[in-house]
Amino acid sequence: MLQHAEQHAVYSFISVYAESHVEFCKHLKMALMPERGEDDLNKAVYQAKANSYFDFGGGRWRSRRYDFYQAACDAASGLDDMLSGADYFIEQGEYALAAGIAMSV
Repeated sequence: MLQHAEQHAVYSFISVYAESHVEFCKHLKMALMPERGEDDLNKAVYQAKANSYFDFGGGRWRSRRYDFYQAACDAASGLDDMLSGADYFIEQGEYALAAGIAMSV
């Protein structure tokens, strides 16, 4: 049934059900957010990810044809995605992970 349902309908149903059933919400969190190891909290991992958004193609940035505006937009979008992830982890009570992401940005 889940394979044939629209994604939005499934998401809406699960969201509403999880809000009214605390135990279901706990089980859903455990299934979708397994325990993290120390490597996930490593600031260097997030710094490398943030730095990767500023890799403008291995030297292409020296070319006059390279679009600096697009590169800046791409970097901003990547960093914004990381911060959105930090917001999500704050909502889930994963403060150490959220702080690691935010500090790397």
